[in-house]
Amino acid sequence: PGKRAALPKGMILQVQYDRSELVDRTIATVERNLGEGALLVAVVLLIVVGNWRAAFIVASVIPLAFLMMISGMHALGISGNLMSLGALDFGLVVDGAIVVVENTLRLMGEAQRLKGRELTADERRRIVINAAGGVARPVFFGMAIIALVYVPVLSLGGVEGKLFQPMAQAVMLALAAALIVTFTLVPALCARLLRGEKVRQPSVSEKEDSLPEITADNHITHNGGFAGLVIRGYRPVLDFALRHPAALLVPSAVLLAVALRIFLTLGSQFTPRLDEGSITAMVYKPVGMSLDRSLEIEQQTEREILRRFPQVTRTFSRIGTSAVATDPMPPNENDLYIFYKPLDQWPQGPDMPRNKSELVAAIEKAATALAPEQSFLFAQPIEMRFNEMLEGTRADLSVKIFGDDYDVLERLAAQAREELQGVPGTANAAFEAASRTHSVVVEINHDAMVRLGLGTAEVNRAIASAIGGDEVGFIADGEHRHAIVVRMPESLRADTKSILSLPLRVGASGLVPLDRVASLREMRTVEPILHDNGKRRAALMVNLNTSDIEGYVTAARARLDGKLALPESYRIEFGGQFRQLEAARARLMIVVPAALLMIFLLVYSALGSVRHAAVVYTGIPFAITGGVLALWLRDMPFSITAAIGFIAVSGIAMLNGLVLIDHINALRRKLPVIEAVRQAATDRLRPVLSTAMVAGIGFVPMAISQGAGAEVQRPLATVVIGGVLSSTVLTLLLLPAI
Repeated sequence: PGKRAALPKGMILQVQYDRSELVDRTIATVERNLGEGALLVAVVLLIVVGNWRAAFIVASVIPLAFLMMISGMHALGISGNLMSLGALDFGLVVDGAIVVVENTLRLMGEAQRLKGRELTADERRRIVINAAGGVARPVFFGMAIIALVYVPVLSLGGVEGKLFQPMAQAVMLALAAALIVTFTLVPALCARLLRGEKVRQPSVSEKEDSLPEITADNHITHNGGFAGLVIRGYRPVLDFALRHPAALLVPSAVLLAVALRIFLTLGSQFTPRLDEGSITAMVYKPVGMSLDRSLEIEQQTEREILRRFPQVTRTFSRIGTSAVATDPMPPNENDLYIFYKPLDQWPQGPDMPRNKSELVAAIEKAATALAPEQSFLFAQPIEMRFNEMLEGTRADLSVKIFGDDYDVLERLAAQAREELQGVPGTANAAFEAASRTHSVVVEINHDAMVRLGLGTAEVNRAIASAIGGDEVGFIADGEHRHAIVVRMPESLRADTKSILSLPLRVGASGLVPLDRVASLREMRTVEPILHDNGKRRAALMVNLNTSDIEGYVTAARARLDGKLALPESYRIEFGGQFRQLEAARARLMIVVPAALLMIFLLVYSALGSVRHAAVVYTGIPFAITGGVLALWLRDMPFSITAAIGFIAVSGIAMLNGLVLIDHINALRRKLPVIEAVRQAATDRLRPVLSTAMVAGIGFVPMAISQGAGAEVQRPLATVVIGGVLSSTVLTLLLLPAI
């Protein structure tokens, strides 16, 4: 308000572009996805557990762990945004609580069935202590494993580190908070709220002061409803898997091989493209165009866009030299910002654009028809700055040709541009800068100057004054001074005859025209000559209409290598977001194996057996199988966000495998191996199914969301949902068979 009041009458101050609008929309998407995910998790818990008290206890972990996570983020200076909260799944948060509550329900049900009466408060307390203690080790190690799988993300550096490290930190804080709540509040609530079910007749094996012995067939009687139905259907399938393990191992191995083959064809990108809700057009006009003419064309273009496209709400342009010294722009270039309505408010019609890409194509066609001398390179405001920060160019991809002779570089760049137009996935390709500028060279006749008594400085000063102008005075306007500049009119400044007729003062009163001592020659000169690390280069800016950036680069590189004959010491380099993908993948290729080794040692310390740890590790490839197939079915390329999804689902698979193997080892002390495996698989069916379902269901809102920022979350959620499905089958059928 204060700044507006200080403006002269008739002038208004208007915010043209505010990035906080996009931030607010993405935060709203995150909040909606988290809220819907939490609600779905609670509903699934109620259905699977079949006990509203137990479901309430598990669901209570969500708000408490979330608040503790937010407090930790505040203490560490991590902001809540699309990236930091993008991988948070409340299904992961409640996994440990599910195992504790399920074990408590199982032991309470067995004890109550054997005693034939309701348990006393003291008995419930003892059972809760035993139940929590019995699964403390696998739950702790399992949650630690899930946290450890995010360690590779913390190792990322550069831009990718700034983007994804907060995501890993937030998940690890949430898991730590959930672990604390799981072994403090959850047991206390179990002792207070869980009662068990009433039993009509006492069991002959009633024991008043001890927990029941576990047998191979006492688990169905205390499971009713959905859980009982699932268990009754699971037992025959489990028996078949135990009798015929090869019937599962062979198809699983084939499916794994198919998934690996599919993975190689998925394509790759750094991060999914975020729809910012606006368009930036980088407009290029002929070099040497005056600012007035450039501004006239730009105003005509904006009026035409607003007239032709009702989807567009407003436009504005940045043209001419910026006040920011780091963002120079000649008069022939400008950035055109285009803002449009939400897609559901677009008018429908046979000739109307139906999506953003069609709108961009239609705008380019209309603007080019209006002023054929201008060309366009389309992007988004933040995306453009992001690309510029990464590689110094504003496009998705830059193709740089290095060499010594600029004429050769210019020829090679033109050939490369023509070849790239034929590569599938090219939206448009443009030169980074106009390579040639129309210039007029003044060639001085020194003999004529000597005869007339003129010096070179006098000739240069006369030309500079006529074309560039001389300040001859000023006009005072209060505290402001406005310079008076005299020069030739614009229509004459490009006219060689007018320039040659410039008068030069000779002696005290004589005047001679410029053509007496000089001649003019028109030519096209190089401006500017660009360098990288002291090496001359020409560059192309390429925007893509494909999400498979890595696949495009591979195809483009092969085409250019086959079509362009590079002289010795000349080379081609590709730059852009895919370089960050390569850097992140190279780092992960080193860090991920190291993290997996640490996790293996952790699993080994929990189970005390290399063989058992290896069995738990079989969950990783089969979890990845489901994630790959899910990406393929949804036609999504591999990206860093998808990689984080693979990391998360690997941790879930190992958690469930660890819980099952640990229970098998406990039962082997009392039962034969086959009976122990059968009993453990049945006992852990409900917790494994619950953890898998809530982990997958918690990501469903992210997987199907269409809000701002959902593009970044969808690959991660898709991988987790697919991986959870395949890893659950492994844990419940293949792992017992192994």
